[in-house]
Amino acid sequence: MELGYQRGKIQEESLHYLNGKVERSQLTDLQEFWAHGPCPSMQDSDDLECWQFDYNWRRPHGSLKGRTPAERSSELCDQIPDREAVALRFDDSKEPLQFSNWATDQAMKMVHFSGAKRKRSLQENVD
Repeated sequence: MELGYQRGKIQEESLHYLNGKVERSQLTDLQEFWAHGPCPSMQDSDDLECWQFDYNWRRPHGSLKGRTPAERSSELCDQIPDREAVALRFDDSKEPLQFSNWATDQAMKMVHFSGAKRKRSLQENVD
């Protein structure tokens, strides 16, 4: 029976994509860190630092084709721009404002969109 539902890929920029990544990370933490004994004291973070070192430097990751995050990071270091390069290319006029209140954010997007649309039509009339 056809239900008319199509499964689509979640865009990497979407919150659902990020949410899945966070949930997977939390599951790994639960299975590999918190399951190994009593909750360590956060005042004495030796256990946490040891686990974090193992996770990033020794433990192979399936999503990285068996490499560690440290290995993958070193592969990408030539592609990652430094702070000065980012600052030179940054254009704050292209950065959208985002408000924490959803309703306000949506209203401001509509104001911005209608203003941009009006500006385009004025430019077309001048040309």
